[in-house]
Amino acid sequence: MRAVTRRHGGTVLAAAVALLATATAPAAAGDGEKWGTPPAGTGDSPSHTIGASVHFKKVNDPGGGTPLAPAGGGTTWEPPTCWYEPRFTPEQFDDYTNTARNYVDSASAYLTRKYGKNDFNKGEKGLWWELQISEADDGSCNAREGYLFIGPEHPAPPDAPVIDPEILAGLAYRETRLPAPPVKLSPAPGHQVVNLKTYASFSKKLERVWVTAGIDVPGGEPLAATAVAEPSRLRLTADGGDADPASCSYDLTGHGGAYAVRTKDADCNITYRRSSGKSTHPLRAYLTWKVHWNAGDGPDGDPQHALPSGETEYETAVTVKEVQSIVRD
Repeated sequence: MRAVTRRHGGTVLAAAVALLATATAPAAAGDGEKWGTPPAGTGDSPSHTIGASVHFKKVNDPGGGTPLAPAGGGTTWEPPTCWYEPRFTPEQFDDYTNTARNYVDSASAYLTRKYGKNDFNKGEKGLWWELQISEADDGSCNAREGYLFIGPEHPAPPDAPVIDPEILAGLAYRETRLPAPPVKLSPAPGHQVVNLKTYASFSKKLERVWVTAGIDVPGGEPLAATAVAEPSRLRLTADGGDADPASCSYDLTGHGGAYAVRTKDADCNITYRRSSGKSTHPLRAYLTWKVHWNAGDGPDGDPQHALPSGETEYETAVTVKEVQSIVRD
């Protein structure tokens, strides 16, 4: 999964075992050691096919759009930076760590010390879950155990971020990209006129953007959550040019999941009172997106609760001219 690494918080275990799965050499958490790939000719890594990873489905994704991030102050919420995903049966984990001992000499002492006398809960119901750490993590996840055994007789620690719909919703939030507001001005930016109102509309209707994050939990029900971003409010701000007013805000109108704006009949429209001369004035459009999440793989489930709103921006250079007129008696 993009922007995610498999590490063992505070130890070197995951750096050893992850390279067997990925054939890379990540830095170990904790002491900074690195290991190379297993020696040539050692064959495939041991059985670990039970591993499940979060996958994403994106709808109306603008591609290179603006990442969804909390707009404005007043919120301390951030998308999760680490979580646990199901990785091994007890037998697979035993096989995996023993292979790490055999193939990665520098990890052998550590693995023997931590897991040498461990039966890996073989014969019990449950799975070993592996810690996933996003590149957005500031290091706070390093103190967590890299692997947890979770089963009927071994519940997860209360503070362990074991993957669930709410965590999936946060991961979907982090993956969401939003388009810039497709603002169309009348008069056009290059033909603004002193004392003439500036009207705004959208060149095309905007639709909701949503991202579903899901995971297929072995032996259990699939989990999914969808973060839904809906455009809700447009704000225009004029810098310079003695604009009066200098800022106007408009609620969007929505129909059938599509949203539009047309300011011609609004009470507030920016009016420039002075020519820009040989220069231009910047006019900025800010579009607020309200965000919520629901459990499931679509946007129309029962909303659980709101997530922080996002904002996208568009800027254009405005040329303001004076129109000379002759008044005859």
